[in-house]
Amino acid sequence: MKFELHTEERMLLLGIVLCALVVLFGYSFAYFTSGVTFGGGGSLVKGETATLTEVTYDAGDKGIKLENVVPGDKDQKNFSVTVKPGSNESEEVTYEVFLNITKNDFKKCSVGTDEGCKTEFQELTYKFSEGGGEAKTGDLTGANNLISLGKFTHTPQNDPFNYSFEITWNNADFDQKYNVGANFQATIEVKFADKGE
Repeated sequence: MKFELHTEERMLLLGIVLCALVVLFGYSFAYFTSGVTFGGGGSLVKGETATLTEVTYDAGDKGIKLENVVPGDKDQKNFSVTVKPGSNESEEVTYEVFLNITKNDFKKCSVGTDEGCKTEFQELTYKFSEGGGEAKTGDLTGANNLISLGKFTHTPQNDPFNYSFEITWNNADFDQKYNVGANFQATIEVKFADKGE
């Protein structure tokens, strides 16, 4: 006797497997460890690794995107970084927050082609802040690759340091049809860094 699954049964089984995978991997926590820092002179060398850092993103992932939007639309990503105490609780840990842009179709208008064009207008902007403090802002129109949002040094503690990143397609007082259908996709990443500028 040969056992065969019909198309509907295969789809149901595939759906169950996919749901199980989503539940299993649905929560995304990023753990980073730094390299080893060595200090000392001559033959006496002391090595110590930094403490574990935990990054928790809202909605379970580190992605942020704008798709099928109109001027004025925005997306926001909140996340927290916990620098856990290790063997040396007073040692400061420095990490850097990056925006890793994987797709950005937003562009500036063209004088002579787009009516009312103001090339100095910032089409796609961001606001980034730590703990509700003063926000760092910038223009992401046409930007790609990895952009540093800031470097932070903290003494390890069990309470998280909270951050907010918001991206907005700004509404101009001229026609923005040249960006209709544009998409933006990026991830927020946290990496250990040197204290130096």
